[in-house]
Amino acid sequence: MTGLGTDRHTWGMMGNDTTEAGLPAAQVEAFHQNGFLHLPHVFTPAEVAVWHEECERLLASELIHDDNVRTRFRVLPDGGRVLEKYDPVVDVSPVFDAVACDERILGPIRQLFDDGALLFKDKLIFKPAGAGGYSAHQDFTWWQPFPHEKLLSVMVAVDGADAGNGALELMPGRHHRHLVPVGEMRALTEAEIESLQGEWQQVETSPGDILIFHCLTPHRSGQNTSSRSRRQFYPSYSAASYGDLYELHYEHYRWYVERNLSAEEKARLYFE
Repeated sequence: MTGLGTDRHTWGMMGNDTTEAGLPAAQVEAFHQNGFLHLPHVFTPAEVAVWHEECERLLASELIHDDNVRTRFRVLPDGGRVLEKYDPVVDVSPVFDAVACDERILGPIRQLFDDGALLFKDKLIFKPAGAGGYSAHQDFTWWQPFPHEKLLSVMVAVDGADAGNGALELMPGRHHRHLVPVGEMRALTEAEIESLQGEWQQVETSPGDILIFHCLTPHRSGQNTSSRSRRQFYPSYSAASYGDLYELHYEHYRWYVERNLSAEEKARLYFE
């Protein structure tokens, strides 16, 4: 599986300088204390409108196929199937590629890392009306071959999110250890969640907001029981000091997508 090519990632390697304003010290402290940080109104309504158009273009793309590793599907409660996500997306979407390398995202990340930032992975989740939620998990569970200290994701709100359409819920201050045994790739068990002794915090977001969260921050989301979509773009970043991990991650991604498939099922898969 190939991604963007190493030279594509040099945009994130500009030291640890931040945007002109930078994050206030209180926000930096809040991220390190809670494991996540909500920044409202980062992008404009005009930019969000372009994202909406781009989502419609991608939904009509000939790339969408059951056997394309890039485009994954989910089964609805009524038995229907819907497109869940593009993973990756930036190499087929100049619009979301531009978002992933926007200084309004990269500046805060470099500040939180105290390091340069490189794209680690990227996905666009559609979560249409009726789509199920995601059980509580830590992203690092699926990224175990990689360093975790400076590895995070950014949720970029294409649509607004609330309880009705399945907004993200995160557990503050519980991002200091990985709960799942080494080598296992699964959601958190009830016992593991109870061991955290924390409270879930649902973060409602408006289009154009971003939510930055550490790879060990437990999070989940409920079913979309509304008539609205909950489209969200997720670029993830690693510290530049780790080197360029993008291609290595997608080799690993292909492996874990295929790990429980039969030889016949694996033979049908392709990446385009």
